[in-house]
Amino acid sequence: KQATREMIAQDLEQLDFQPGFLERVALMNQRYETLHHNLTVVVEETNQQLEDAIDRMDERLGRVRRVMNLTSLVFLAVLVVLSILSIAAIVRPVHRMSTVAQAIAGGDLGQNLDHQSNDALGELADSIRDMQASLIRDIARREKAEADLIAAQGQVIQSERMAVLGELVAGLAHELNTPLGTLASSAD
Repeated sequence: KQATREMIAQDLEQLDFQPGFLERVALMNQRYETLHHNLTVVVEETNQQLEDAIDRMDERLGRVRRVMNLTSLVFLAVLVVLSILSIAAIVRPVHRMSTVAQAIAGGDLGQNLDHQSNDALGELADSIRDMQASLIRDIARREKAEADLIAAQGQVIQSERMAVLGELVAGLAHELNTPLGTLASSAD
C-alpha cells in the first residue's frame, strides 16, 4: 500500500489516468483503511475474548483441582474413620475375648464376657461362654465326686474301725470269758 502511494505520488504527473480513477483509488484506500481498522478491532476483541476464556478455564481448573484435593482429603478422612470403627468393632472385642479366655485358662471362671452380636465374633463369644459353663459344670461334678469319695472313705474308715473294735471286744470277751468260764465250771 505504501509503495503504491509512493509510486503514484512520483509518477502522478507522468501517468495519464482516466478521469475518476484517482478518486476510485482513494476510495479503495479509504475502504482498505476502514477494513484494516475493523479487522484489527475484531482481532483484538477476539484475542481479548480468547484471553478471557483462557483465564476462566484456568479459574475453573483451579476450582476443579481444589475440589479434587478436598474430595481426596474427605475420602482419606472417611478411610481413617472407617479404620477406627473397624478397630473398635473387631480388635477390641477380640482383645476382650482373649483376656477372658486367658483368665478362664488360669482358673478364674468368674469372668463375664458381655459381647453380643450376630456375626462371627458373636459366635466366638458364645463358644467361650459355653466352654466356661461346661468347665464350671465339670468342676462342680468333680468336686461333688471328690466329696462323695471323701465321705465314702470316711465311712470305710469308720467301718474298719468298728470292725477292729468289734474284733477287739470279741477277743477281750473271749479272753475274759475263758477264765470266768473256768472259774464258773470249777465252782460248780
